[in-house]
Amino acid sequence: MNPICAYAVHLIDLVGRALPVIVPYNTQKRRLVANSTDRIMRAMTRYSKGSGAAVKVQPFKMISPYNTMHQSICKLVEDNLIPLVLLPFHENGEFQSRTACVQNFNNNVLSYAPCTVGIFVDRGLTYYHPSNICYNVAVFFLGGPDDREAMALVSRISSHPGMSITIFRIDLLENSVESENDRCLDDAVMKEFMVGNVGNTRVECHEMVANDSKQLMDAIKKEKDFELVIVGKRHTFSSTLEKEMKPWVEYEELGIIGDMLASADFAEGHMMSLLVIPSVESIKQGAKITATISFKGELKRLLFNSSNCDKDYRRLDYGVV
Repeated sequence: MNPICAYAVHLIDLVGRALPVIVPYNTQKRRLVANSTDRIMRAMTRYSKGSGAAVKVQPFKMISPYNTMHQSICKLVEDNLIPLVLLPFHENGEFQSRTACVQNFNNNVLSYAPCTVGIFVDRGLTYYHPSNICYNVAVFFLGGPDDREAMALVSRISSHPGMSITIFRIDLLENSVESENDRCLDDAVMKEFMVGNVGNTRVECHEMVANDSKQLMDAIKKEKDFELVIVGKRHTFSSTLEKEMKPWVEYEELGIIGDMLASADFAEGHMMSLLVIPSVESIKQGAKITATISFKGELKRLLFNSSNCDKDYRRLDYGVV
């Protein structure tokens, strides 16, 4: 498995009229007083060293106004061909004094970043040691491009010996929207994932059937014995199901299922973090390309006419912000 390069960026609000700046952060430099950036980056560096070369961290510090921070992030993504950006959910405890600013920044990155952008709802870790990770992960797969993108990420982490993964593939009987093509792609993604994990005792796959939105929610609410849940943002819901559930959504950036999992009622008494993954399709003019920019390009479905490509997207296995 290729190592992951993580670009860790500490975002600092710019006060005054100075120009925005993003610079590499030197964790080796001795400082008389440790600042917040230093503590964060030293923790990331220690994690990298404890990962056994599986993760390489490149630390950066960005000082910029909140309303233009996304521009520097997007440039960093483009310059380094980064396939995945992870953002903290704005309702995390430390952001209470600037919730609106962080939410606006997240939405700007989601709108303008040329890659997949995941929103991470942090509920804390029950146990952590870099050389002895033991983590239970659940994935709710209902179908569609976003769920397939989530499975591309799960395919990557399934090879980690400390990750136990349970896939719940939910078949909605009321779902009349999903096309035959989408269904075939969903089946292909699930088949490739299971074939790639033959003999992996840390991976399980369960199929569930839900007749309506109530049964769907009830089925999801039963599964709470996990440290992390990964879901796609959008799903191939029928218009009826969407009308039933959308009025209850508080944060649209998390999608219908993600919003329910992040709600205070659902999280009560459960230390379960959440990662919401939307997909991004990149279509280049003049070349035969359909690319979902992900860890595996939606499980290797990238079509290239290499003579017309100005960037080698095969490098996209390596970067995370």
